[in-house]
Amino acid sequence: EEGVTYEFKVFVRSLHESGFEGSGSPTATAAPKGPPLPPANVRLSSATPTSVTVAWEAPPGATDLTFYQVVIGGAPSDPSNTTELLAQLAYERTITPLFEGTIYYVTVQSRDLSGWSAPAQIPARPIAEATAPTNATVRAMSAGDALLEWAPPPSLTTGPVTTGLSISGYQVEARVPLGDPAGAWTVLGTTENRWFIHRDVGAFGVTLYYAVRAVVRQDPSFGPLELPGARAPAQVYFGRAPEWQPGAQGDGSTLYVPLGGVAHLPVLVNASDPLSVSLEARSVEALPPTASWGPPRLSSDASGVFLAQNLTFAYDGDLAGASYTVCVTARDRNGLEAPLRCATVAIPRSHPRLVSPPAGAHFTARIGCVLTVDVVAEDRTSEGVEPQLALSLGHRAGVAVRSVGMRSRYRSDAGLPLPQGASLVPTAPPGGANPAVVRLTWRPIKGQEAFDHDICMVAEGALEGDPSVCVVVSVSRCLYCATAGDSLQAVSQMFHTTWSEVWSGNHLLSDPDILGIEQIVTLGPIYVVRGGDDLDHVADRFGVALSDMLLWNPDVGDASAAAVGYKLEEMQELCVIPRTCVYEAHVGEDPRRDGLVDPPYLEAVPPNATAHGEL
Repeated sequence: EEGVTYEFKVFVRSLHESGFEGSGSPTATAAPKGPPLPPANVRLSSATPTSVTVAWEAPPGATDLTFYQVVIGGAPSDPSNTTELLAQLAYERTITPLFEGTIYYVTVQSRDLSGWSAPAQIPARPIAEATAPTNATVRAMSAGDALLEWAPPPSLTTGPVTTGLSISGYQVEARVPLGDPAGAWTVLGTTENRWFIHRDVGAFGVTLYYAVRAVVRQDPSFGPLELPGARAPAQVYFGRAPEWQPGAQGDGSTLYVPLGGVAHLPVLVNASDPLSVSLEARSVEALPPTASWGPPRLSSDASGVFLAQNLTFAYDGDLAGASYTVCVTARDRNGLEAPLRCATVAIPRSHPRLVSPPAGAHFTARIGCVLTVDVVAEDRTSEGVEPQLALSLGHRAGVAVRSVGMRSRYRSDAGLPLPQGASLVPTAPPGGANPAVVRLTWRPIKGQEAFDHDICMVAEGALEGDPSVCVVVSVSRCLYCATAGDSLQAVSQMFHTTWSEVWSGNHLLSDPDILGIEQIVTLGPIYVVRGGDDLDHVADRFGVALSDMLLWNPDVGDASAAAVGYKLEEMQELCVIPRTCVYEAHVGEDPRRDGLVDPPYLEAVPPNATAHGEL
C-alpha cells in the first residue's frame, strides 16, 4: 500500500537442514511510492529555422532517476518523435529537422524504478534569429567609460515568421580579454534602451570590440523563448581623455582685449594622440565676429608633447564695453572630452574720470606768485580695472578744460579762455600715462586780483554726461608776490603809491631794495565796507584818490561796477593803501574805527603830528 513503510529481512536455509538460519539478515525498510515528479522548468533555450532546443531541470527531490523521455509531435498527444536520454547526462535536447513557423509540442518526462512521471509539455516553434541592430556605434567617454548607441533592427527576424514576436531588449557583448579581436564574446549586460554605458573600462591605448544583439521574445502560446539575434559589431580606439596642460588659461580667469589690438586665449592640451584633438569654444552669448582660432601646433616640455592653439579676439570699437563668457572644451576622435574650462573675455571701453582735486575745491592765488594745482585723471575702463592694467591695454588718461568763468559782485562771465598766464601742463612723458597728472599753473598779473575764477575741467575722452570738476581760484587783493629783480620802488610804481608807504606796512623787510623771489608784500590793509559807505567817502576818509581806489580794486574799477555807480555792499572788502605820512594824508576819521584790518601804518605817525584835511 502506497505510503506505508514495510520492514524486510532475509533468511538463509540450507538444503541439507530443515528450517531457516537463526535471526536472518538485518532489517530493511521500504515504502511503496508513486511515479517521479515531472522535470522542472521545461523551456525552449534556442531555436533556428529547422530546430528547437529544449532544456529542463531535475524534479525536486529526485535521487534515483534513470531516464528522461523527450517527445515532440504536431499535436499535444502526437508521439511521432520520441527520444530517451540517460538522466545522469542530459538536461537539454535539440530536435531537428523541423519546419520554420510550425508549432510543435514537446513533452518531457522523467523515469525511475517506479515508472514514468506525468508529462511536462510546452509548445515550440522553429524561427529564424533576430536581425542585427543598425547604426551601432561606440565612443569613449570621460572617466574611462564607453558609450554604445544603436538603432532597432529593420525586421524582427531574417525569416518570414514574425507573428507573436517582439523585441524585449538588447544584449551587449565585448570580446574578452579587452582589446583582443579573437577573444570570446562575453555578455556585459542587457538593456531596454538603445544605448549602453560600459563603465570603468580600465583599458587604454587599445581597440575595444563590442557587439549588440536584439533579444526577441516569443509569445508563450508559441513556446516561451527569448532569443538573442545576430550581432551588430562596433569598435573604438580607447585612449585617455584630453587633459589641460599646466600653463593653459586658468578656469574663471579674465582676458582683456587691448585697445586697437588683439588678445590671445592660450589653450594647451595633453592627449594620447594630440593631432586628433579638436577644440571647440562655446559661449552663452554669441562669440564676437572678431574671434577666431589660430593654427594648431605641437609643443613639448618635460611632461611630453601637447597641442597648443590660441583663441584670438581682435578689438572692435562697436563691441567696446561688452564681455563674453567663453568656455573651451577639447575632444579627441573618440569623443573623449577634457573638463569644460571657462574664461571671461572683456572688451573694455575707455571711461576716464577726474579723481583730484575734489569738485568745488577753493584755491587762493596772489599777483606774481605761481599757483600750482595738480589735476589727476585716471581710466579704469568699463571693467573697473586698476589704472596700470588699463594703461597696458592702451587706455590713457588726460585732462581738458571744459569751461572757464569769472565772477565778482558786479559781473559773472562764462565761456572764457583760461586766464592770462594760466596753462595746463602734462607731467607724464610723451605717450600718456594712467593715472595722469596735469598741472594747472597760473601766475596772476595786475588787474586779475579781486575776482573769483571758475575753472571747470574734464577727463579727456569722458563720456557724454560725465560731470565736470570745477575749482575756484580767488586772486587776493592788496597782496603782491615778488619776482626776480623786484624792489619796493618797482612795486609801488605798479600800484601808484610810494615805496615808503609800502615799506611801512611790511616791518619784516629790512632792505626795501632787496625782495626775495615770491616774497609776499602787503600793499595795504583790507577795509570792510559798513552800511552807508560809498566809494567817494571811503577814498576821502583815507585821503586817497578815487582813481587809486579803482586801480587797487579791479572788481570795483570794472565797467560793470561803473554801470551801477560803484555801489558798495555791506561787508564788501576793499584794498586801501592809505598815506602813511600825515602831511600827505587827508583822512576824516580814525582808521582804526573805520573797519580797517591790521593798520600798521598808524604806529608810524609821530605823536606831535598835526593832521590836515577835514575831520
